[in-house]
Amino acid sequence: MTKLSIKVAILLTALVLACPITVVASKKAATTKEKFRDCACQNEKTYGIGAGTNFSPRALDAIRSSKIDWLRKELIWSKVEKQPGQYDWTDFDAFVDAAKSRGYKVMAVLIDTPSWAVRDKTLANSPDAHKQIPTPEYWRRFVTAAVTHYRNRVDAWEVGNKPNVPFFFSGSLDDYREVILKEASSAIQKIDGKAIIVAPGLTTRKAAEAATLAALFKPVFAKGGAKATDVVSIHVY
Repeated sequence: MTKLSIKVAILLTALVLACPITVVASKKAATTKEKFRDCACQNEKTYGIGAGTNFSPRALDAIRSSKIDWLRKELIWSKVEKQPGQYDWTDFDAFVDAAKSRGYKVMAVLIDTPSWAVRDKTLANSPDAHKQIPTPEYWRRFVTAAVTHYRNRVDAWEVGNKPNVPFFFSGSLDDYREVILKEASSAIQKIDGKAIIVAPGLTTRKAAEAATLAALFKPVFAKGGAKATDVVSIHVY
């Protein structure tokens, strides 16, 4: 992946603008250029929505007749791996199976630290443990397990969610880049080179903050952060 080849996708409140990818038959990991070679972003838009926990098969059938091609859903680490090394993919498996059987592309959002995995063990029993910085080793292991399990089924991985908002992530954007983004990106690239890596999902809820939002990208994409990203996501409300 090259810094100059990063594409931009704007994620609205319930609307995901994303690009379909071309599956490249190669023993080597697909490059960003290959992933986007036939990307709809070149000439037209492709649409998606954030799929809530109660997104029923009937609803998936109903919206399939629209121009919606992508479904975005959170893969919650703290629910999947409640105990170290014990994974329960049941709920997300059902979602992915339902989506893929109907021809959707899937974007999974990797979020929420289990209490046992927090880097600062003094915060393990905190009600805010889910937004704490994880132990890098445990985070890398989870991402590796997730991408291995969903290889060739999940088309894009969004790494984290709104890391510039303390309600969602307690660390700094430097922490996000070094621990969350780069560790996850490395694991994804090794296991599924065709998958699109989406980050960082920065957000603003006020028009007046839009100008300052651009400055927040600088620490995220410094020191190798840009090379860890295929698609830049922005959550605009």
